[in-house]
Amino acid sequence: MTRALTPRQAHVVELMATGLSNGEIGLAMGISEDGVKKHATNIFAILGVNNRLDAARAAGWIVDATPPERHRHVLRCKCGLTLEGAS
Repeated sequence: MTRALTPRQAHVVELMATGLSNGEIGLAMGISEDGVKKHATNIFAILGVNNRLDAARAAGWIVDATPPERHRHVLRCKCGLTLEGAS
């Protein structure tokens, strides 16, 4: 049986999808960085993934992640946010 994410865990994944660090997510949610790390560990286990990008994809927050050019990555979230960065 697959467990669903709690609303709090879903919010953590949503913030992960925007590219925030654990510390920034903690500040945004009013919890410690260690609390965010604990949520992340539980989220990864529930979704059966090993990293933040795969968690965001599995939860439906990332709809496209393609490197348009060498060493550049573009993430498009279903909320309409586009993030670009170098690897």
